[in-house]
Amino acid sequence: MFACGKSTIGRHRTTLLSAVAVCLAFSYSALTLAQQFPVKIGSSGPLQSETQREVLPYIEITGDGMYKHLEAITGFSRQSRDDGDLLWGRRAGSKYEKMTADYVASKFEEYGLEQVHQEPVVSDQNQWIPRKNKLVLIGGSSSAAPSEDRLLGTVFTPFAAIPTPEGGLEAPIVDIGKGEPADLEGRDLSGKIVLMHVYPEWGAEPHAGQAILPKILEENKPLAVIMGIHQRGDPAIRYAVSGGTGSENGTWANLSGSDATYLQQVIADSDESSPPRVRLTVQGDLQAGITSQNTYGFLPGRTDEYIIFVAHTDGWFEGATDNGSGVSALLGLAEHYSKTRKGRRRRHMFFVATTGHHADSIGVKSLIKDHPEFIYITSLTVNLEQMGSVSPPEGSGYGDPYVETKHTMYVPSGHPLLDGIIKKSAKLFSLTASERPRARYWGDMGPFDSVYMAMLSLIQESDDAFYWAKSEEDTLDKVKPGGLERAARALAKSVDEANKLTHSQITIPMSEAEMTR
Repeated sequence: MFACGKSTIGRHRTTLLSAVAVCLAFSYSALTLAQQFPVKIGSSGPLQSETQREVLPYIEITGDGMYKHLEAITGFSRQSRDDGDLLWGRRAGSKYEKMTADYVASKFEEYGLEQVHQEPVVSDQNQWIPRKNKLVLIGGSSSAAPSEDRLLGTVFTPFAAIPTPEGGLEAPIVDIGKGEPADLEGRDLSGKIVLMHVYPEWGAEPHAGQAILPKILEENKPLAVIMGIHQRGDPAIRYAVSGGTGSENGTWANLSGSDATYLQQVIADSDESSPPRVRLTVQGDLQAGITSQNTYGFLPGRTDEYIIFVAHTDGWFEGATDNGSGVSALLGLAEHYSKTRKGRRRRHMFFVATTGHHADSIGVKSLIKDHPEFIYITSLTVNLEQMGSVSPPEGSGYGDPYVETKHTMYVPSGHPLLDGIIKKSAKLFSLTASERPRARYWGDMGPFDSVYMAMLSLIQESDDAFYWAKSEEDTLDKVKPGGLERAARALAKSVDEANKLTHSQITIPMSEAEMTR
């Protein structure tokens, strides 16, 4: 036990204050633990239950502490919005993502991590920078159209497209349903703007329209395609969702389900021979190349093996869950392990804030390519992405009371020992999680497939999508300190249990059956 007696107090006032602060901090932690896991007074059992002993090492990983990081990170995104960016947030290579990377580096240094530095990440990818998006239903243009122009404010083209003229493209608009063959049979779409609809099971991406929209542009030759995204509950929000491979060869835009439903009704109520007209404006520039950075911090261990923690710094709009939550957890875990004596850290630890997940994971690819000296002696990589948030219950939709979003456990290389570890850790901290881990390299884990990396992750998604993914609603209030705390503690516990295993035990090849999970 920690002694709070006179022996801890020196003659100097500063020493006294320091000792008092330590004692109070310990007492508060002990009280918190006792409240979470109470021991029955007068029982003949041990002072601490087995659960209490397992939880105690992680009580300094706090949701409130990580939430302060999240507030700073989402604040950088809001600066982008306030500066007038249409696709605002922490775009890879932007100054707002650099603010996030610099913030991470400053915290690494504050926590005493070694070798804190940033390495450039350069990609030849082009990035679309939208300048203007506008969709107007022309007043009086059909029997059901309103008498005055109506602006449909959720229209958005977040990725590359063929621009319209500066003043927009005016044409009749027709509804083609889901854009399936039966919807298109016998229809001439030339000279028209078409409205199609997608109905994602949960989050807005991926969805079936990403395969259909480019095909319609190529084969049916409409002037433009507007894709109505009918997420459950039809929130009136903008989406940073792709139109699919090949959509850059035509003019297209996303539209919220609520605006798409309104437009669909106007079209249905209008005379078929005289459909309503709209004016669509899509303006943007292709920026050549991305120059960004990965941010590194290091904690030495006893052996020559490594554990790597990664979290991507880029995100669309506020990007609180995707991926402010992961970066905040990265900092929480870095602080936690910085307080562990080197002799108790079996393996070296690298903490890496990577860039460009939403630009084909260029940060992770750069990490793998540039550092073979430790990648190939890394025993475990932990991916921190989309954690601790709330959303409508599965099967409901926007506007329903929120619950903690399910965390899907990932052990992408399918190692049975790691499967058991992450399941037990999630249960220990009462984390809302899937029944069993999935053996897939998902999210920013994808590039690690090339080096067959043993990995752990907890990602909030259902049917491969997160409800608020890539939307304006992925805001600070959706992430809750309690959920973030449980997820980070569960991963720390998983890392510590994995650290008891040898390198060969962690990297057991998976069986054919496990590969199909």
